[in-house]
Amino acid sequence: MSEVLAGRSANRGACAQYCRMAYDLLDASGNEILDDNGQPIHQRYLLSLQDMDRSAYLAELIDAGVTTFKIEGRLKDADYVTNITAYYREKLDHFVDRIQNTEYRPIYSRSFVPNPEKTFHRGGIDYFLHGRTPNMANFQTPKSTGEPIGEVLEARGNTLRVRLNPGVTLHNGDGLTIGAEGFSVNGIDGNLVKINKVISIQLSAFSPLYRNLDVEFTRSLHSERRIPVDIVFSETTDGFHLRIGNAEQDFVYPHELAKNAEKALQTIRTQLAKLGDTPYIARNIRIETKPYFIPISILNEWRRQVINSL
Repeated sequence: MSEVLAGRSANRGACAQYCRMAYDLLDASGNEILDDNGQPIHQRYLLSLQDMDRSAYLAELIDAGVTTFKIEGRLKDADYVTNITAYYREKLDHFVDRIQNTEYRPIYSRSFVPNPEKTFHRGGIDYFLHGRTPNMANFQTPKSTGEPIGEVLEARGNTLRVRLNPGVTLHNGDGLTIGAEGFSVNGIDGNLVKINKVISIQLSAFSPLYRNLDVEFTRSLHSERRIPVDIVFSETTDGFHLRIGNAEQDFVYPHELAKNAEKALQTIRTQLAKLGDTPYIARNIRIETKPYFIPISILNEWRRQVINSL
């Protein structure tokens, strides 16, 4: 559609986003078609598909032979990528024991519980994975709806009286939505929520309330991925050999026995284990040398060289 109407190919990253625009639905005579409630289908987001979510079927897809998964979401920010990647990583870890060499699989640590509804989220459907899916589009809004958190009982000016779902806590700065209307939280007093604007849409009784920005969740987003490697340090005729993972290198350096044998070996072990902000973490460290004296600066340089080649 983007290519035909605007000469902009979505397959080349230039989508004009016509699917996120509002349309009227007309019959052959040009009259607006009525919906199930007898209302004309006028300026609704008829083509705004929900996000594809097949996370419930990962086991089936893996059994079918799928080895790579593409995450839904073009032009999303780092918060989305962090959250959604962690969400799928957590699910895939349930099946990772089927994969060979699991002892070398990366180690993940994170400061949050992944939840797709907490970052950009238009709702989720699986399309045609198990037959035709009804209601694929969200006619009410093309924007991120986020997570359902309760309902609005009353709106007066810039104050909402709400009923939140159990376990939901609002924070100043949270982003809320009702249909296509979006606003921010400026204050909370019991079930009264101050917002940064006056609601312009007509609210129905118990209008669903969504949160598309949870500031506390966003602050907590941090994830690290480390690949475990074995480190072996041994001596050669004219120096030393260092292997980290599958990278290795020889270094020419004199063999000088240390005065304090225990301290010398501990220094070698400590310095070689300092992998810092690299993607690696030391799993096993073997020191196969006599207790030689080697300056810390030399050990650090050797470690950096081997890590760079890794």
